[in-house]
Amino acid sequence: MRRLHCSIDILSYWHAGSGQSGGASVDSLALRDQNGLPYLPGKSLKGLFREAVQVLEEHIPDTSGQTIRLFGSRDTRREGTQFGLLRFEDARLPDDFDRWLSAPDEPARQELFEYISATALSEHGIALQKSLRSIEVALPMTLKAVISGPVNENWPVILQKAAPLIRSVGAHRHRGLGRCCVAIQGGQA
Repeated sequence: MRRLHCSIDILSYWHAGSGQSGGASVDSLALRDQNGLPYLPGKSLKGLFREAVQVLEEHIPDTSGQTIRLFGSRDTRREGTQFGLLRFEDARLPDDFDRWLSAPDEPARQELFEYISATALSEHGIALQKSLRSIEVALPMTLKAVISGPVNENWPVILQKAAPLIRSVGAHRHRGLGRCCVAIQGGQA
């Protein structure tokens, strides 16, 4: 297996949702690992790259068919399902930061998160009743992930072409959260 290193420089607040509510104080909590640190699941990273490679296929003729080859079919319950060639690990803080922030009772860990709120407005610019929503977001940071795939395949070059097309990560990315720059190291054979 060939392993490439992926760097995600997140430039704004971002939110990878945990699916849990924070009770009365916040509607959606940020996803945290076992040490309470933010991370981006490999499944989410795979989806971002899948979308970027689909865009490549639409605009660059020699990339036709790469999405299914690299990422597999979407419906894994049907006969004839094709599994993808690539495996994506979770994107996490670099090892030195992870070790420091994972120390028991490290107070800096809580400083990685903030709450932001928004409300719906009427056509006259007045806040609508019961429309205030708050989410927990992580601060801008750099995350690292490993992508694995077969040796003797051109997938590293395709991912290097696709990486700049990934402009944001996490939930609410189409509303301004999670702006990022993604880079792949080690893509040349």
